[in-house]
Amino acid sequence: MTPLLLLSALMVAPHSTPAPQVGPDEVAVVAAPSATVPTLTLSEAVDALVAHNPDLEAAEAAIDDAEAVAQQALAAVKPILVATGNYTRNNDDATIDLGQALGGISQALAQATGQPLAIDSPGETIIQPLQSLSASGQLQVPLFAAHAYWDIRAARASVRARRGSHQARLVQLRGALTQAAWLTGAAEAMVAVAQHAVDNAEAHWQTSQRLFGAGQATRLSVDQAQLQVVRRQSDLAQARSELGRARLSLGVMLGRDTPVRIDLASARIPDPTPADLDRAVDEAVARRAELRANRADQVAARERIRSARMRLLPTLTGTAVASTSTVAYPTGLNYAWQVGLNLRWTIYDGGVRRATRRRAEAGLRQARAEQRRLELQIGQQVRDATRQLALARDRFTLAEQEVALATQAAASAERSFAQGQAQSLDVLDALDASFQAELRREQARAQLAAAAAELRTAQGLM
Repeated sequence: MTPLLLLSALMVAPHSTPAPQVGPDEVAVVAAPSATVPTLTLSEAVDALVAHNPDLEAAEAAIDDAEAVAQQALAAVKPILVATGNYTRNNDDATIDLGQALGGISQALAQATGQPLAIDSPGETIIQPLQSLSASGQLQVPLFAAHAYWDIRAARASVRARRGSHQARLVQLRGALTQAAWLTGAAEAMVAVAQHAVDNAEAHWQTSQRLFGAGQATRLSVDQAQLQVVRRQSDLAQARSELGRARLSLGVMLGRDTPVRIDLASARIPDPTPADLDRAVDEAVARRAELRANRADQVAARERIRSARMRLLPTLTGTAVASTSTVAYPTGLNYAWQVGLNLRWTIYDGGVRRATRRRAEAGLRQARAEQRRLELQIGQQVRDATRQLALARDRFTLAEQEVALATQAAASAERSFAQGQAQSLDVLDALDASFQAELRREQARAQLAAAAAELRTAQGLM
């Protein structure tokens, strides 16, 4: 159950009477939690939220993905070393004996010059070996790739954007957790209120029975009082059920499938009401992680545009290859090496570069439009949350006054009934009014805490 759904459930709590007075910065003391429900402080719950919430895990995975993309972009400017091995088995071998040919050439030259001429014979040269083993290593060093530099900058900006999104999600979840914790505290207070109403109804029933035995009340008064007890017991059962649902909702928010109770005994409802609303809006715009992520997205889009333009330039790569074989090469050696430069200039690529630049430009326009939308949205959130907090404080103050008056009226009606000066229905009406007043007070307390958390979330302070 989300905080808003829980609050809606609390708002339609059944009709019925008085519970202990608590101040706006205190939490109503409720029946002791079940031994099977683990209890956390609010700070412990926040730590558990960071460690186990599925939404945050997904956001962290997005950061890892962006960092991996950045590593891939960086690899474009790093050397590449490749080692290969090869075994070859041919159907036949072939050799050539250059000694005879060179001997004939040396004799012809000697006759022509009249001087003896000796040419060293290389012997047989293998043209095709029957089988051979060879190994080689190749080193490629990018010397000039202008677009890669901008790709790296764009990838790093995307990492910053994903981190900003993660922080924004964390702030939202902290705010939602705080609201849910206080709403669950209100559900606990509802249980206390319902239990107190049951006690009051039972006390009135006992008074009715005593007066009936003394001949000072009718049997109808006793039956009405007993019916009130049954109704309040039904209210108590419903309040306990809603409390169980609220605690299970907290557990799900913390990545668990079991209920969780948050102890708010030492917690206080903050008052983040800004002194200057316009300044608070500007500070929220500067502080919110969503806008930091958006600005990083804009940087990434601009770098992609530059990268697309830089792809018009050629790339230059240096290469070095070293190889060895069990069969001598035509040079007569069993090893060889070579170095070179590779210049690649793509004159026409079918429109890929232009399409890439258009996509980057469109992404930049989208990011700028999103920035304007976020700025307007944040301003609206801060102003709405500020008004809602002021309204919640007024309603809580009035609810406390209502509880005080209703409690006094119920006590007066009970005394008058015991003295034979009031009817049983008068007492039941007064008890019901007191019960409803206490329910509204706890609802107002939950709304006050939720409004404070909402404003802090809008300000980026959670």
